[in-house]
Amino acid sequence: MPKTAVDPAHLLRGTKGATVRNMPRELPKNIERTYSEMLRFRVTPEHAALIRQAADSVARRKGTGDLSAWVRETLVAAARKELAKDGKGKSGD
Repeated sequence: MPKTAVDPAHLLRGTKGATVRNMPRELPKNIERTYSEMLRFRVTPEHAALIRQAADSVARRKGTGDLSAWVRETLVAAARKELAKDGKGKSGD
């Protein structure tokens, strides 16, 4: 790796549930998927590190959890809050 390239591996240290480039995109057929939808979005490396740090912090405080669970819970709470502002009420899980 050239000296000018950034090693993305440092962003994944200590974070459970992170997706690495070489990981398969699909789960094996014998594993049941709890959630049927996947959202993909882009973030800067700095934002990714910040999100992972926050998820790790919550997991340490609660004694359980992972990146996906924290992002999912946070986004759903934010979506419900936004919908409540518009009087749309509560949407399903």
